Amino acid sequence: MWLLGVMEACYGVQWAIIGTYCLAAFPHERIVVGMLWAAYALGVAGVSHLNRKRAVHYAW
Repeated sequence: MWLLGVMEACYGVQWAIIGTYCLAAFPHERIVVGMLWAAYALGVAGVSHLNRKRAVHYAW
């Protein structure tokens, strides 16, 4: 079960790096970068929700 925690930590680090690089590259487009940054987090949360919903049938 620890592997899931490591994978989620990797997504968190990736999310932070993407946001900081985008804010550095486009400093005058903060709202657009923020919307895309939030959309990425919501996309990851949506995919994990679908995987958990599907895993109920295969759980122990």
